Formats: sequence, structure tokens, C-alpha cells
Amino acid sequence: LDARTGARRWRVRTTDHVYGGFTLDDARHNRTVYFASADGSLYAADAATGAVRWTFDTSSALRHAPALSADGTLYFGAANGKLYAVWRNGTLRWSFDTTRDGGGPRPHCYDP
Repeated sequence: LDARTGARRWRVRTTDHVYGGFTLDDARHNRTVYFASADGSLYAADAATGAVRWTFDTSSALRHAPALSADGTLYFGAANGKLYAVWRNGTLRWSFDTTRDGGGPRPHCYDP
């Protein structure tokens, strides 16, 4: 949206709906908008033009905007129970299956 007039400046078509939110990356004038779709893809679009720079497919619905860390990693979860870390260029850094049963290390939460 245009900040001054409220008019729509661009639109990105996905194959399913976008539940909500977006993340803006303004680092080094990158000006990228990241958003997730129920079609299972994380999208990166040019903030000025709306041109899609890349997509990252999880094959599972995404329902929240990703979190962006200072090092440029995007973190988000999918309906398949996986937590993903993707570099700002769209390549996978790592994924973790939170639904895995049995042995092995599991994440811990601190509750004071």
C-alpha cells in the first residue's frame, strides 16, 4: 500500500490464501517483503515493485509471517510440524521435525 494515499501499489498471486502478516527486510537497502501462504510456500517479493524474487516450498501450509534475525535468517513453522531456517536468498539453512518420536535430542523450553 502507498503510505500516503492507502492505494494498492502491487499484488502477488499465490495458489492459496495468505493468513496474515509480512516481514520487511530493509537491510542494506534490500527492501524485501517476506510472507507465507497456505499453498506451502514462503515468498520473497521486492518491496517497491512486488516482483517475486524467490519462493521456498515446504509442501505444507504456512500460516504466519517469518521472523527475521540480524544475520538474515528467516525462521518459520509449517503445518507438517517442521521448523525451518532459510537464508534471505531463499536457500535452506536447516529444518527440524518437532513431531519426531523417540530418542535423540529434543528442544527444551525454559519456564522461570
